[in-house]
Amino acid sequence: MIVARNEPKLYERLRLEFDGDDEVAVVLDRRVGERRRLPQTVTTDQRRTDRRRALADEQLKHLGWATARAH
Repeated sequence: MIVARNEPKLYERLRLEFDGDDEVAVVLDRRVGERRRLPQTVTTDQRRTDRRRALADEQLKHLGWATARAH
């Protein structure tokens, strides 16, 4: 589970809830700002991972948390 940086209480609650569960890791979102520096137009379809990241970004913004599968 990824928890938004502005949700420290939620992070602590989830960390305690899943403590000892080897299948769940609770981490704070480590990203800082947007990676792209210049606006660019996309001429081809976005990759599947980009769409998943967009979904996670929306969940972090609106819910304060998102899930992701570890590689």
